[in-house]
Amino acid sequence: MSQEGLWSERIRYDAQGRVQYICKARAGSAESALVWQICRIYYDGTTTRILDTLWAEGNSSQKWSFTLRETYAYS
Repeated sequence: MSQEGLWSERIRYDAQGRVQYICKARAGSAESALVWQICRIYYDGTTTRILDTLWAEGNSSQKWSFTLRETYAYS
């Protein structure tokens, strides 16, 4: 069985237009539900050079809220 179409993805950008958050959950999940996997991307100053990609609260599990992504610590 194909996994295509079973996932919903949200990508958010910073003020410079760079990808800042990549979030994934089962298709149809509410953005407030605690079912999202959230990754944050950190850059070298104002360049597009990626320094690190970190998970919400240091955990790659799908147990975070997309709407609360900015409140989590990333490690």
